[in-house]
Amino acid sequence: MTEFIIKKTDYKPKIAKAVLVEGLPGIGNVARLSVDYLIDKLGAKKLFEVFSDVFPNSVTVDDDSSIKMFSVEFFHARVEGKDLILLSGDVQPTSDAESFALCKKIIELVKELNVNEVITIGGIGLPENPDKVRVHCVVTDESLKKGLSDLGLIFDGSDTVKVILGATGLLLGVAKLEGVDGFSLLAETFNQPQHVGIKEAREVLKSLTNYLGFKLDFNELDEEVKIIEQEIKEDSKITDRLDRTGLSPYIG
Repeated sequence: MTEFIIKKTDYKPKIAKAVLVEGLPGIGNVARLSVDYLIDKLGAKKLFEVFSDVFPNSVTVDDDSSIKMFSVEFFHARVEGKDLILLSGDVQPTSDAESFALCKKIIELVKELNVNEVITIGGIGLPENPDKVRVHCVVTDESLKKGLSDLGLIFDGSDTVKVILGATGLLLGVAKLEGVDGFSLLAETFNQPQHVGIKEAREVLKSLTNYLGFKLDFNELDEEVKIIEQEIKEDSKITDRLDRTGLSPYIG
């Protein structure tokens, strides 16, 4: 039987109704980057942390030689009169049963916090790095599309997105079973393990903050995008030179 250990903080805000925004690791790390940026910029405070046997049977070691267990963390921020529950974490479960168990537990916990809407974030892996990031959207019910129509999102049915793996999709599915509506923002990104989807996170956050009705400072994200784009250009120049000389850019 799956076990969950919840470690609460002393922070206990009064929440009438709230929106859950999920940011667990995935393709391009778009969700994690987006939610971690929100946590930082909104000064969100930790509510509790969840440990479980659905996570890897190991610990990580920090620079100070202390250990850290894998977990998911729940933060709270209030902005423009809205309560946000921000979900971040280190990893996702790898098995179907464990993923379902975690998503079921998450919805159970956030319903206790009066969450009445769930927004998940994810990436759509493409074989090449897109020049322009497009954000797709799927909803728990077609009636929700009307409230999202002014955000420039793509609703193309199953033409692009047929299956959503992991918490990004399953959390919405479990929420729907529990009577909680929601939608997912899915940014087109480069399907490469080392790719960091910062510009994708920026586009998702633009849509998300427009929907929630508040502004966010994107200066730091913009600077990160410039740095990464410059690094990509430099890497391309090196690769081109090596290709012309017949040398391999990879060292085994």
